[in-house]
Amino acid sequence: MLNAIAPDKYLVKTLSNEQVRVQPTESSIYTSIIKALMEKNTEFHTYKPRQDRSFRVVVRNLHPSTDLHDIKQAIMEKGHEVKNIWNAKQRSRNRPLPLHFLDIKPHPTNKEIYHITTLLHTMVTVEAPHAKRAIPQCMRCQKYGHTKNYCRNSPKCVKCAEQHLTSDCPRKFQDTAVKCANCGDQYPANYRGCMIHKK
Repeated sequence: MLNAIAPDKYLVKTLSNEQVRVQPTESSIYTSIIKALMEKNTEFHTYKPRQDRSFRVVVRNLHPSTDLHDIKQAIMEKGHEVKNIWNAKQRSRNRPLPLHFLDIKPHPTNKEIYHITTLLHTMVTVEAPHAKRAIPQCMRCQKYGHTKNYCRNSPKCVKCAEQHLTSDCPRKFQDTAVKCANCGDQYPANYRGCMIHKK
């Protein structure tokens, strides 16, 4: 199949757990491979193509009450197209912080945004967000290393490990009869003490 739709335009690497990684050499080939795999009902996961990923930055020191549209407009006037913007909140008390996350449209000049020192008459700092140390877990198949938006694996419930989405699980209340979809032990698949998560 790969030779038919992408001759000499892909590489394959063997991974653990009887999996392989297919690495297309062109973005158009990526789309063709995804389409072919979906037509064959193949179980797989993928990632957002690099060229489609937003350039994310953090703007510090703008007051939480600052209008998001005003921030977006001010950034655009400095030559950067904002795709998404939101105000960060303190986890424990859900209190807004003087911290705003911005997703900027990819462009060769993206890194120039770090030179901005004032915005809306406020002294600000623009920096890269801290890298997340936690490994992502898919809320569709419960496996690690990818997210549900790019998952084409069969669904597995986080509570009972059956082949349905967690939202479709008939168990609507907490009980002790739970099962991990990754190791089979008696706890939900998102339990951080799971041996698969530790590995």
